[in-house]
Amino acid sequence: MVFTDGRTIVPMVSSQDHKRIFDGDKGPIPVAWCIQSCTGRDRGTRKSRHRKDHETDHPALRSEGIHYKGILYAGLMIDKGIPSVLEFNCRLGDPETQPVLSRLKTDLMDIAMAVTDERLSEINIEWNNDPAVCVYCHHQDIGHVQKR
Repeated sequence: MVFTDGRTIVPMVSSQDHKRIFDGDKGPIPVAWCIQSCTGRDRGTRKSRHRKDHETDHPALRSEGIHYKGILYAGLMIDKGIPSVLEFNCRLGDPETQPVLSRLKTDLMDIAMAVTDERLSEINIEWNNDPAVCVYCHHQDIGHVQKR
């Protein structure tokens, strides 16, 4: 997920979902999933943390004449270090947002105002280094969980 004011892109800390019960994606998918946000996964994005390249930011949107401000969310699958895009959204990821924003030290309203005013490059977005976890159930599975 990233914040953008239409000119500047600032990546958020990363998150990863763990859908299978056992390591190595070998177990079944349970009713409850776990989403984590941890500092170890953020190392690969630190170099691009404050990207201010006005010419190359969201070229697909620009080619359509769209000046987008807000949050962009790319759902990725990374296999052997190669990312593949599964989905791309103009919103926060759900439920990835919970552990990610719990690590945000900068006031979210300050970020929102900077996005609105196109001055995202002027603020320093800070993150807590503590890991965060979110465990959740899908709404269609809640009845199943309550019966247990």
